[in-house]
Amino acid sequence: MIHGDDRPKQFSTVLGGETLLGQTRRRVSQVVSPERTDVVVTRTHERFYGAELRGLSADRIAVQPFNHGTSQAILFCLLRIEKLDPDAVVAFFPSDHHFQDGMAFTNQINQAFAMAETQTDEVVLLGIEAESPETSYGWIEPGEPLDAGFRVRRFWEKPTKHLASS
Repeated sequence: MIHGDDRPKQFSTVLGGETLLGQTRRRVSQVVSPERTDVVVTRTHERFYGAELRGLSADRIAVQPFNHGTSQAILFCLLRIEKLDPDAVVAFFPSDHHFQDGMAFTNQINQAFAMAETQTDEVVLLGIEAESPETSYGWIEPGEPLDAGFRVRRFWEKPTKHLASS
Protein backbone atom coordinates (compact mmCIF):
# COMPACT_ATOMS: atom_id res chain seq x y z
CA MET A 1 0.00 0.00 0.00
CA ILE A 2 1.61 3.16 -1.22
CA HIS A 3 -0.90 5.64 0.19
CA GLY A 4 -2.01 3.65 3.24
CA ASP A 5 -5.30 2.61 1.66
CA ASP A 6 -6.63 0.14 -0.89
CA ARG A 7 -6.05 2.56 -3.77
CA PRO A 8 -5.72 0.88 -7.20
CA LYS A 9 -2.34 1.63 -8.78
CA GLN A 10 -3.77 3.89 -11.52
CA PHE A 11 -4.69 6.37 -8.78
CA SER A 12 -1.27 6.26 -7.15
CA THR A 13 1.49 8.83 -7.56
CA VAL A 14 4.33 6.40 -8.12
CA LEU A 15 6.66 8.38 -10.41
CA GLY A 16 6.98 12.14 -10.84
CA GLY A 17 4.15 13.16 -8.51
CA GLU A 18 1.48 12.45 -11.14
CA THR A 19 -0.91 9.52 -10.92
CA LEU A 20 -0.79 6.83 -13.59
CA LEU A 21 -4.26 8.01 -14.66
CA GLY A 22 -2.91 11.56 -15.01
CA GLN A 23 0.09 10.34 -17.00
CA THR A 24 -2.20 8.34 -19.30
CA ARG A 25 -4.51 11.29 -19.90
CA ARG A 26 -1.53 13.52 -20.72
CA ARG A 27 -0.06 10.94 -23.16
CA VAL A 28 -3.41 10.35 -24.86
CA SER A 29 -4.00 14.10 -25.27
CA GLN A 30 -0.96 14.19 -27.58
CA VAL A 31 -2.72 11.93 -30.12
CA VAL A 32 -6.46 12.25 -29.40
CA SER A 33 -8.35 15.47 -28.71
CA PRO A 34 -10.02 15.69 -25.28
CA GLU A 35 -13.42 16.08 -27.02
CA ARG A 36 -12.97 12.55 -28.41
CA THR A 37 -11.55 10.97 -25.27
CA ASP A 38 -13.67 9.02 -22.82
CA VAL A 39 -12.49 7.95 -19.40
CA VAL A 40 -13.98 4.74 -18.01
CA VAL A 41 -14.01 4.44 -14.24
CA THR A 42 -15.77 2.39 -11.60
CA ARG A 43 -18.20 3.99 -9.16
CA THR A 44 -16.52 2.35 -6.15
CA HIS A 45 -13.26 4.20 -6.96
CA GLU A 46 -14.87 7.66 -7.02
CA ARG A 47 -12.99 8.81 -3.92
CA PHE A 48 -9.74 8.31 -5.86
CA TYR A 49 -10.66 9.79 -9.25
CA GLY A 50 -13.15 12.51 -8.28
CA ALA A 51 -10.63 15.34 -7.97
CA GLU A 52 -8.50 13.98 -10.82
CA LEU A 53 -11.37 14.20 -13.33
CA ARG A 54 -12.70 17.56 -12.11
CA GLY A 55 -13.13 19.82 -15.12
CA LEU A 56 -13.64 16.93 -17.55
CA SER A 57 -17.02 17.11 -19.26
CA ALA A 58 -19.48 14.68 -17.64
CA ASP A 59 -20.37 13.22 -21.05
CA ARG A 60 -16.73 12.12 -21.43
CA ILE A 61 -16.80 10.05 -18.22
CA ALA A 62 -18.30 6.56 -18.35
CA VAL A 63 -18.95 5.25 -14.85
CA GLN A 64 -19.31 1.50 -14.51
CA PRO A 65 -21.48 0.45 -11.58
CA PHE A 66 -19.04 -2.33 -10.57
CA ASN A 67 -15.43 -3.27 -11.29
CA HIS A 68 -15.45 -6.40 -13.44
CA GLY A 69 -12.03 -6.02 -15.05
CA THR A 70 -10.56 -4.59 -18.23
CA SER A 71 -12.48 -6.63 -20.80
CA GLN A 72 -15.84 -5.56 -19.38
CA ALA A 73 -14.68 -1.92 -19.27
CA ILE A 74 -13.74 -2.16 -22.95
CA LEU A 75 -17.12 -3.66 -23.87
CA PHE A 76 -18.93 -1.04 -21.77
CA CYS A 77 -17.09 1.72 -23.61
CA LEU A 78 -17.51 0.15 -27.08
CA LEU A 79 -21.27 -0.11 -26.63
CA ARG A 80 -21.37 3.53 -25.59
CA ILE A 81 -19.22 4.71 -28.51
CA GLU A 82 -21.16 2.62 -31.05
CA LYS A 83 -24.28 4.65 -30.28
CA LEU A 84 -22.40 7.92 -30.91
CA ASP A 85 -20.28 6.96 -33.90
CA PRO A 86 -20.51 3.40 -35.26
CA ASP A 87 -17.57 4.04 -37.64
CA ALA A 88 -15.21 5.44 -35.01
CA VAL A 89 -11.60 4.29 -34.77
CA VAL A 90 -11.29 3.41 -31.08
CA ALA A 91 -8.20 3.00 -28.92
CA PHE A 92 -7.94 1.85 -25.33
CA PHE A 93 -5.24 3.08 -22.98
CA PRO A 94 -5.33 1.30 -19.62
CA SER A 95 -4.12 3.70 -16.96
CA ASP A 96 -2.31 1.18 -14.80
CA HIS A 97 0.84 1.19 -16.96
CA HIS A 98 3.92 3.41 -16.99
CA PHE A 99 5.89 4.26 -20.14
CA GLN A 100 9.38 5.66 -19.72
CA ASP A 101 9.76 6.82 -23.34
CA GLY A 102 6.70 8.94 -24.09
CA MET A 103 7.88 9.87 -27.59
CA ALA A 104 8.31 6.23 -28.65
CA PHE A 105 4.86 5.47 -27.21
CA THR A 106 3.30 8.35 -29.16
CA ASN A 107 5.00 7.23 -32.38
CA GLN A 108 3.69 3.68 -31.96
CA ILE A 109 0.17 4.97 -31.28
CA ASN A 110 0.25 7.16 -34.39
CA GLN A 111 1.36 4.16 -36.47
CA ALA A 112 -1.42 2.05 -34.96
CA PHE A 113 -4.03 4.72 -35.78
CA ALA A 114 -2.76 4.93 -39.36
CA MET A 115 -3.02 1.16 -39.71
CA ALA A 116 -6.51 1.08 -38.14
CA GLU A 117 -7.74 3.77 -40.51
CA THR A 118 -6.61 1.81 -43.58
CA GLN A 119 -7.39 -1.70 -42.30
CA THR A 120 -10.94 -0.96 -41.16
CA ASP A 121 -11.86 -4.63 -40.71
CA GLU A 122 -8.93 -5.34 -38.38
CA VAL A 123 -8.16 -4.83 -34.71
CA VAL A 124 -4.72 -3.34 -34.08
CA LEU A 125 -3.10 -4.57 -30.89
CA LEU A 126 0.11 -3.17 -29.41
CA GLY A 127 2.28 -5.11 -27.03
CA ILE A 128 5.62 -4.85 -25.29
CA GLU A 129 8.22 -7.56 -25.60
CA ALA A 130 8.94 -9.15 -22.23
CA GLU A 131 12.48 -8.78 -20.93
CA SER A 132 12.19 -11.91 -18.78
CA PRO A 133 9.73 -14.80 -18.23
CA GLU A 134 6.60 -12.98 -17.12
CA THR A 135 3.50 -14.64 -15.69
CA SER A 136 1.61 -11.53 -14.52
CA TYR A 137 0.56 -10.38 -17.98
CA GLY A 138 -1.08 -11.88 -21.04
CA TRP A 139 1.09 -12.67 -24.06
CA ILE A 140 0.46 -11.92 -27.70
CA GLU A 141 1.82 -14.66 -29.96
CA PRO A 142 2.59 -13.15 -33.39
CA GLY A 143 1.41 -14.87 -36.54
CA GLU A 144 2.01 -14.07 -40.21
CA PRO A 145 3.74 -10.76 -41.02
CA LEU A 146 1.80 -7.72 -42.24
CA ASP A 147 3.14 -4.47 -43.70
CA ALA A 148 3.42 -2.77 -40.33
CA GLY A 149 3.30 -5.67 -37.88
CA PHE A 150 1.94 -9.19 -37.51
CA ARG A 151 -1.39 -10.94 -37.33
CA VAL A 152 -2.14 -12.26 -33.86
CA ARG A 153 -1.79 -16.03 -33.85
CA ARG A 154 -2.92 -16.45 -30.27
CA PHE A 155 -3.37 -14.58 -27.02
CA TRP A 156 -2.06 -16.36 -23.91
CA GLU A 157 -3.74 -15.27 -20.69
CA LYS A 158 -1.04 -15.08 -18.00
CA PRO A 159 1.08 -18.10 -18.91
CA THR A 160 2.45 -20.51 -16.32
CA LYS A 161 6.07 -20.11 -15.17
CA HIS A 162 7.02 -23.23 -17.16
CA LEU A 163 5.50 -21.84 -20.40
CA ALA A 164 6.94 -18.36 -19.81
CA SER A 165 10.41 -19.84 -19.37
CA SER A 166 10.33 -21.99 -22.52
